[in-house]
Amino acid sequence: MKTYDVAIIGAGVIGTSIARELSRYKLDIALIEKEEELAFGVSKSNSGIIHPGTQNPPGSLKGCLCVQGNSLIRKVSKELGVDFKEVGELIVAFTEDDIKELLRLKKEAELLGVPGLRIVDKDWLKKNEPNLNSEAICGLYAPTAGIISPYRFAYDLAENAVRNGVGIFTKAEVIDISRADKYFEINTSPGLFKSRYLVNAAGLFADEISGMLGINDFKIKPRKGEEFILDKKKADLARRLIFPIPSKVSKGVLIIKTADGNPMIGPTAEDIEDKEDISTSDSGLNKVLMSARRLIPSINDKDIIAYFAGLRPVAGDDFIIRHEETCPGFINVAGIQSPGLTASPAIAVLVTSILKKNGLALKKKLIFHSHRKKTIHLFEIPFSKAQALIKKDHAYGDIVCRCEIVSAKEIRDAVRRGAKTMDGVKFRTRAQAGRCHGSFCTTRIMKILAEETQTPLTGITKRGRGSEIIKGPPRSPNGIAVPFGERGEVEVSLMIKRDLVIVGGGPAGMAAAVSAYENGVKDILLLERGQYLGGILNQCVHTGFGINYFKEILTGPEYAGRFIEKVKNIPEIEISLKSIAVSLMPDKTITFLKPGRMEKVSAKAIIMATGCREKTREMVHIQGTRPAGIFSAGLAQELINIEGLLPGKEIIVVGSGDIGLIMARRFTLEGAKVKAIIEIQKETRGLLRNMVQCVEDFNIPVYFNHKISRIYGKDRVEKVSVCKVDDNFNEISGSLFEIKCDTILMSVGLIPENELIEMAGVKIESNRTSVPGIFVCGNSFKIYDVVDSVTEDSFLTGKSAAEYIGTATIF
Repeated sequence: MKTYDVAIIGAGVIGTSIARELSRYKLDIALIEKEEELAFGVSKSNSGIIHPGTQNPPGSLKGCLCVQGNSLIRKVSKELGVDFKEVGELIVAFTEDDIKELLRLKKEAELLGVPGLRIVDKDWLKKNEPNLNSEAICGLYAPTAGIISPYRFAYDLAENAVRNGVGIFTKAEVIDISRADKYFEINTSPGLFKSRYLVNAAGLFADEISGMLGINDFKIKPRKGEEFILDKKKADLARRLIFPIPSKVSKGVLIIKTADGNPMIGPTAEDIEDKEDISTSDSGLNKVLMSARRLIPSINDKDIIAYFAGLRPVAGDDFIIRHEETCPGFINVAGIQSPGLTASPAIAVLVTSILKKNGLALKKKLIFHSHRKKTIHLFEIPFSKAQALIKKDHAYGDIVCRCEIVSAKEIRDAVRRGAKTMDGVKFRTRAQAGRCHGSFCTTRIMKILAEETQTPLTGITKRGRGSEIIKGPPRSPNGIAVPFGERGEVEVSLMIKRDLVIVGGGPAGMAAAVSAYENGVKDILLLERGQYLGGILNQCVHTGFGINYFKEILTGPEYAGRFIEKVKNIPEIEISLKSIAVSLMPDKTITFLKPGRMEKVSAKAIIMATGCREKTREMVHIQGTRPAGIFSAGLAQELINIEGLLPGKEIIVVGSGDIGLIMARRFTLEGAKVKAIIEIQKETRGLLRNMVQCVEDFNIPVYFNHKISRIYGKDRVEKVSVCKVDDNFNEISGSLFEIKCDTILMSVGLIPENELIEMAGVKIESNRTSVPGIFVCGNSFKIYDVVDSVTEDSFLTGKSAAEYIGTATIF
């Protein structure tokens, strides 16, 4: 058993800050964390605001450390390569009483030393925050407020601390602590640690750690805050952090710019007892929406793509940072709620000085590695830099998460830097954090994690033991999966010119390509983001395709195969697989990435055949916890039919769309138990034949006019609450009941995948758009019930594109 100079309990942003600060000195340091990964406690739910210090009493410790931290965090961020952005803060006044409060806040903040404060008038607000409520009278502007990624900040602090000699131990829950012979003995789940000094930075559990040494004069009271993330399309909703007048217990519901581009609204502030209750609620959503709309009326709940709740460790009105005289060598760092992230580097400096004052010899190392190489994130850099990266390493062009533009290279690097779980990958890279919630990238990320960590796919977890993604045993694959990762030649082309570019190689894109060729187009580029043509059809191993178009009953792969053969036999159609379009311009220029290659293509005509994605639980406002075991029906279909993996054993299907009905049957055939199909409408949304063949033939219970009101489960889904609804979809009193399950399939509708078109400012008017020469077909135009209709629509669009090209100006 090694003896350490300092042991730190808790590896959130406070613990990692302290560890990194102490690593400047010749010390043996252990950072001990109970979770599977760092920053999985309080820090994971931080909003990422770097506060200026405007809302803290001038005599408070938190106020002083906030102002110091606001200054220090700039230096630390530069050293670590963390993307800190100074965006400014605006506290908004609507009444004369509000103005009095603004003046008080300004005076107190100036006493703390907050620089640059000024009261701005209505005209300034209208010019600088055009989406703000026109009823706002004035605001207190603090320019030094900023935003940062709290997770990446903690990970980069820890990585730098390790480089400077700190030992980090995860999955090490502290069981008890004793002090003898001037040493602390820390008994943890994996073993015993011995240390001369002990720092308690255990967040929500700091009172329990303190109590192990007989110090019980404070208690952590969790304060829950529910927050709601908006789509990146709303990135310009606010230019600054927008605050209301604060209350006694909270800064209020804010409009938050985030380091990753998604606006966020919230949080609520509710004192609770349970330190593990991170569930969301309808009441929280309604409260946040009402308060946020008072600041910016245009906020729409349809723009929400994710919910989460965090717990703040409240232990009174101020931070507790002190050496415990009754237990020499023990430092309590407790009650670190907002502005804890901002204050973290200042807290680290303070703790270091307290340790020195109480006998810890601090001898600076001759070499302290203060800097680390900035982590590369494609979503943060311009295409010109991405082009150079792809030329250097082809894996930067291998896009895994299309919503957030995250490459295989970034995911592998994240795993090699310490990510062990799906959430660990998400927090480091943003893969799975976009609008589809991982429906398209989960399987690929699982494969990379499995390969890098030498773990079977069934052992990959969401956030640690108990949250395994796959609940059931492996099954034999029913489809043929071509492996990713073939190394091709590295090519970078600045611009190529084509007659027709089609984005999407599913049934719509292939049909459009064939039709365009048959109508005279002889230069066609077909881009497909997947590893093979066919799109979603490749995982649809059931029958029911081709009845109208081919007058035969085919499986999805059979239907796709007929068009794949046609397309491959036409030399004038160039097929580019694993190619994801990342930019569309109104001048008909497309930028796309693929392994080893980045290209800009200028086309006479473009057909967008990008298909659709499934709605998520947030889009239908299902509240509760966020455990493993919640899948889109399409993702579950891919796991079973392509990968041979059974996601769960006891299934609830939400919604009676066709894919949900088909997957209910598929799960049953694989030996799982489908406990119920829950449908909020009065009748099925799917085809009648699927209700008969997939539900009635297998005696699967269906609850029409019902909805799931809440999801329960800490690590894995455990149960759901279900209620009957009236004609307005409101819960009928007394109808609530529970169903135990381990897996939830969401089948609540589809959304055309048209983000590239929207970002280009192009409006869809039919299969044509507001820009001549840009067309849309298949499910990216509108959602069709059967693929035969997709094919017919796409044939017409291909013909229209050919007619346009025939009259288009020659390059």
